[in-house]
Amino acid sequence: MSMKVNELKVRLDDETSEKLARLVNESKKNKSEVIRDLIGKGQVDYIVNGKENFQKICQVHADINAIGHDLNEQCMAVAKLVEENKKSIQQVKSAADNGIVDLCLELVKLNAKKEQIILESFLERWGIEKNNAERRMNEYVNSSCDNKK
Repeated sequence: MSMKVNELKVRLDDETSEKLARLVNESKKNKSEVIRDLIGKGQVDYIVNGKENFQKICQVHADINAIGHDLNEQCMAVAKLVEENKKSIQQVKSAADNGIVDLCLELVKLNAKKEQIILESFLERWGIEKNNAERRMNEYVNSSCDNKK
């Protein structure tokens, strides 16, 4: 079979050039044969609005990170309250003889209520944010998959 020769000049970044060199080396073929194989057997997918969808997915990722940061701060606040309660309990133990037990117990009760409020808020917000993030991510992933041409 006679092949018409068309010369192709391609610019490659270093990483892509190294990949091509590895393919040539591993396949024991020359560059032209490897390129012909890639064109003949390879596949290039085009996604409509791919760049925009990628940016939206990156924004969702950033939002999830911000949510995680906020939730981490709330966990630290609960941990601080737990430590305060531990101190209050120690004070109750040592204050049994001093007559301020009722005050210390009220502080422990107040901090326990704060912990409960923070944890309930934490769980509610986590559920809402998780559902919103999943909905947004599914919207972008599904639309990018459905728009292949």
